[in-house]
Amino acid sequence: MRLPSRWFIVLAAVVVAVVALFSNAIAVRLESPAAGLTATTGSSLPRPSQSTLPTGEHTRAFDVITRVAPDGHVRVQETIVQDFGGVRRHGIEREIPLRDGRGDHPISHLVVSTSTGTPGGVSVDAQSDSVRIRIGDANQTTTGAHTYRLAYDIGGMIDRGGSGRSRLAIDAISAWVQTIDTLHYTVLAPGAPTTFTCEQGSLGSTDPCATARRTRDGATFTGTGISANGAFTVRLTWPDTVVAVNAGRSSFGIADVVYALLAGLAIALVGWWYRRRWRNLLSAAQSQLWATFGPEVAGAQPESYDLTGDPAIEFVPPMGLRPGEIGTLAEVSATKLLTATVVDLAARGALKITETSGSWTLERRNRDVVMTDDEQTVMAGLFGDADTTSLDDRGTEMGTLAGELAELLTDDLETRGIAVRGADAGGLHARMHEKWIPVLGVAAVLAGALLHVIVVTATGNRSIALGAEVVLVALAISGFGALIIRAAAHGLTPLGLAAAWRVRGFERFFRTSEAMHDRAAADKGLLRQYMGYAIVFGLVTQWIAAFNAPDTSDWFASSSPMDSAFIGFTAASLWSPPPSSSTSGFGGGGGGAGGGSGGGGGGSW
Repeated sequence: MRLPSRWFIVLAAVVVAVVALFSNAIAVRLESPAAGLTATTGSSLPRPSQSTLPTGEHTRAFDVITRVAPDGHVRVQETIVQDFGGVRRHGIEREIPLRDGRGDHPISHLVVSTSTGTPGGVSVDAQSDSVRIRIGDANQTTTGAHTYRLAYDIGGMIDRGGSGRSRLAIDAISAWVQTIDTLHYTVLAPGAPTTFTCEQGSLGSTDPCATARRTRDGATFTGTGISANGAFTVRLTWPDTVVAVNAGRSSFGIADVVYALLAGLAIALVGWWYRRRWRNLLSAAQSQLWATFGPEVAGAQPESYDLTGDPAIEFVPPMGLRPGEIGTLAEVSATKLLTATVVDLAARGALKITETSGSWTLERRNRDVVMTDDEQTVMAGLFGDADTTSLDDRGTEMGTLAGELAELLTDDLETRGIAVRGADAGGLHARMHEKWIPVLGVAAVLAGALLHVIVVTATGNRSIALGAEVVLVALAISGFGALIIRAAAHGLTPLGLAAAWRVRGFERFFRTSEAMHDRAAADKGLLRQYMGYAIVFGLVTQWIAAFNAPDTSDWFASSSPMDSAFIGFTAASLWSPPPSSSTSGFGGGGGGAGGGSGGGGGGSW
């Protein structure tokens, strides 16, 4: 039993660290740029004048002031005068795009104000690539003219507009559902822009807005008569020494890298401890190895018998273990234990197996065959008081019998000192399962990334999310890692672990073609004697191929080719309950108006 190599442990740690780093990068991409956004209430605004004549619903004025700082920080203030006329509405809503071909545009520090007497409740719905902000009262409607103001910071708005230049391309609106009488847009910056333009009209229109004027600290723009679902975009450039280009939103931070390294280190520690435990277990089993050969074998233990290496090929079952016992040490299913035992009983003359047109019949034969308690239980479960029986439609019954047999075989191994007292059927683990270590690490960091997204969505705070992620991954790796380590050689005594090592040597006999054919040529009766073992090792086809058209009609008869007949007989569907059935059902940056970032739509609700 070769110990997990140090290189395997190192590779597992590297894989987990890389997956942790990139899963966090994906989590960042899944985060809504509006995650954690909440609104604070600003001062009340003056109530706008009311129309003296009946009017339809429209937006009387849409005024925007965008402040651009030297470092590229952008804050937007929108003042909207909405005239509902005689139509009863709850308020207005703004839907602002936050992710486009130019990148992510995180939004924060939202302040909402309304005019005196205007319902001012605010709800924020952060979506994957936009945010919907509703202002008003779901339980109250209003008519007439009202003023609403939204102010917010929005990131990633200043990109590179050519050599040595920074650019702001921002939409005031790109899908406002009402007509807008007048739209004023003011940009305040550290200096006058190099270029400035605006477009208005339907989405993608290149028609200029009504007026555009440069000022010493920015520019002003005006649009009039903007139709429903129209767009309005302004574009400005400055020397990048006046307004800095926004740095891209990095998917990797120092904290993310440190977290990934810690996750990899944690898996390396689990792997090291797992290797150390197996080394200690094999050292204890080494002292018991010679006892597995029995008192009839004398002499010093050969140096070649080293449990940390591959076992030598063994030509007879070690310790006289029966197929079911070897299958228990080889960790095969209860169904395979049962089929191997039935075939072994047939090979020894206790029964005959016959297949006719896909139907399997068993017939009692020699009642004088010596059987162990577990084999007698199998015979009773198969036949009861009858001399012949069919296996048709007995999957549930056979599944129960397989479970009983597994328990009895484990009890038998306890009696022989191979399994510890109180071991459960299926609870013996003689094989190393180091592959579960990287699987654990990858599963833990993926679960951590999912938690990261959930926490960021709820709180908007990446530091809190990363802290929660670290705690989850640490608990998962330490907790489940401890279970993996404890499962090493679980249920086996040192003698049992030595026996399991020798079982692997016996399995090598079935896997080594030359050895099989040599023994088959020397002993034609070996086919029936070892067929049960071939079943538990899953090597029926190879075992039969070692013999030249053997005749098994006196104990196993079928019209099908022998290898397919044995495979068909041992099929799990014949010996297990049918599966239950269920059903389910499941019911960027181009030219023209609306080609900037931000903006979005909205209207009344």
